[in-house]
Amino acid sequence: MADFILIDSPVTAAVAGGCRALQYGDGLFTTMRVCNGEIALWPLHLARLQVSAKRLGFAEPDWQQLATWLQAQAQTRTDGCVFKLLISRGIAGRGYAPDPQAQVRCYLYQAPLPDYSAVKSTGLKVGVATLRLARQPALAGLKHCNRLEQVMLKQQLACTALDDFIVADTNDLVVEGTAANLFYQLAGHWYTPPLDA
Repeated sequence: MADFILIDSPVTAAVAGGCRALQYGDGLFTTMRVCNGEIALWPLHLARLQVSAKRLGFAEPDWQQLATWLQAQAQTRTDGCVFKLLISRGIAGRGYAPDPQAQVRCYLYQAPLPDYSAVKSTGLKVGVATLRLARQPALAGLKHCNRLEQVMLKQQLACTALDDFIVADTNDLVVEGTAANLFYQLAGHWYTPPLDA
């Protein structure tokens, strides 16, 4: 059984203090669009969360209970918004080693939908980031809570007049944007860098 916590006030934010995801980045997340009371592409988000939880060795939440709880939250948002679901391994004791009996905690953050109307008409101005992403095959393809590289990329981006960076890894292979997948068209076919490399 997982705890489900809606982060919507200073009181619930304080509850998160012992969270392993906050202390060690020991968690995973997904960001979802909510439109007309429904979570877009929910089955794909759920599948990625399940794979990530298994690969990280988490005690898994009751996925059906989680889906029911999220859907109830989504139904209150007919205006459209963004949900960020963070699943932490649980409350931390002292040290890095996780408690194998720890109960996962699910945190839900809500935000307004970003306004991309200007970008749709003008396009994006992009450059190539100088910071390179580290390669760690054990974590490849996981949306885990260790995102310091992306934080540093956004700091670097803020010092430019660009909208985003194309980001490569330490082998100079193109991986992503600072917070987005990349797609490109070549000879009439669409491509994207692999997410599991």
